[in-house]
Amino acid sequence: MRIIAVPRDENDVLTDERLRLSVWAPASDWTYLEYADVFDLLAQISALQAADPRAVIEIEIVAHGNPALCDDVSLGNAAVVAESLRRIAGISKTTTVYLSGCNTGLDFNGDCIGRSFAAAFEAPVFGTRGYLAGTHAEQTEQCVAS
Repeated sequence: MRIIAVPRDENDVLTDERLRLSVWAPASDWTYLEYADVFDLLAQISALQAADPRAVIEIEIVAHGNPALCDDVSLGNAAVVAESLRRIAGISKTTTVYLSGCNTGLDFNGDCIGRSFAAAFEAPVFGTRGYLAGTHAEQTEQCVAS
């Protein structure tokens, strides 16, 4: 199973992403989720696994980001979120997480949301090194280092 998740917020860019991805995902064998906050996302993934207990291969979180956050995942809660995700049935050390928000793979003052999440998740986690357009899932991602 592959999951693409987008936060529910009132941002014009993410509104366009939600509309496009909600149609694209089911036709491309991805599961589309919209979430209110990171704990809602965890609950939805858990419920999804209870209903359809397939292994989760990839999770892509499409959100706004910077070196300290990817939407509702922040340096302050990254360890708790990653450890909680790791405990959901179907998630394993081969599950790959993409934090698809701008600059989520960059270091700022010694901190990096991608690295913090990966350390607690204990599986592959990818962030971006610049400003991001497109998604990994659709193979349209473009990152401009800046």
